[in-house]
Amino acid sequence: MFKRMFVGTPISRKIYIFYCLVGCATFVASGALNIEIMKHWGKSALRDYGLAKAILAIINGALFLVDALMEWREY
Repeated sequence: MFKRMFVGTPISRKIYIFYCLVGCATFVASGALNIEIMKHWGKSALRDYGLAKAILAIINGALFLVDALMEWREY
């Protein structure tokens, strides 16, 4: 069981997995939308930063998914 930082009460595994999956979906969706927007900007430094941000968001979403799977398997 995980503990909340401020209150100190345990968090249910189901709630923890739910929040991880919601975080995964949010980060992957924002990364995909950012790639879709930035690919039409032409060659510029701002486009490169936007694509880097999108890739990091998708990687973060993958890490949320791995965290959810590890909690589901009780690793």
